[in-house]
Amino acid sequence: MSTSNFQSELESYYETQRRSHLTAKLQTATELMEETLLLCEVYDVLFEDELSPDENVRGLVASLRENAQKKEFDALEEELPGAIDALESERDDIKSELQHELHDIEERIGGFEALNRRIGKIDPDRIDSLKETVSKLDQVTIEPDTEFEQRAQEIRSITQEFENELRDVESSLFEDFRGSDIEGLIRSLLRGEELRLSERSAEDLMSLKDSELEPYVTLSLEGQ
Repeated sequence: MSTSNFQSELESYYETQRRSHLTAKLQTATELMEETLLLCEVYDVLFEDELSPDENVRGLVASLRENAQKKEFDALEEELPGAIDALESERDDIKSELQHELHDIEERIGGFEALNRRIGKIDPDRIDSLKETVSKLDQVTIEPDTEFEQRAQEIRSITQEFENELRDVESSLFEDFRGSDIEGLIRSLLRGEELRLSERSAEDLMSLKDSELEPYVTLSLEGQ
C-alpha cells in the first residue's frame, strides 16, 4: 500500500470516528433539551405561570441543529462542549424550580393526611398514592423508542391525572365544611397555611373548637 493511500485511509477513519463522536454528543444535547422540555410540561400543567428554557439556550440548540443539517462538522465540534454545559445547567435550573413548587404540594398533601386522620373522610390509600406520585413528577425520562411529542403527551396526561386527583381529594375533605362559618379557615388549613391566633376572632376559634377539627386544632396549638 502506498503512503498516499495509507494516509487517505487514516484520514477517512479519523473522519468516521469524528462524526461518530459528534453524533453521540449531539444525542446528549438533544436528550438534555428534551428532558428540560418535559420538566416544563409538568410545571405548566400544575401551575399558572409557564416555565420554558432560556432564549439563549434555545438559540444554542437552533445553531446546533442548523450546523448538523449543513454538516458543518468543524462548527459543531467547537460549539458542542459549551452547548452541553449550558443545556445541563438549564435542565438543573428548571428542575430546581419545579422541585421548589412540588415541595409546596407535598406539604399540602401532608395537610390532607393530617386532616383525614382526624375526620376519616376518605380512603388513606388515595393520599398515599398522591404522595408517591408527587415524589416522582420531577423524574422525567426520555424513552429511546418513543417520539418526543408522544412522550410529552404521556407526561402531560400523568400530571393532569395527578392534579385532578389532588383536587378531588381536597374537595372530598372539604365537603363537610362547605358553607360553614369556618369554610375559609379550613381552606387555609388544607393548603398548608399557618393558623395565626392573632389574626382570628374568638368566634372563629370557637367554631373550630366545636367542629370535627377540635382535636387537630388542639394538637396544632400545643405544638406551637
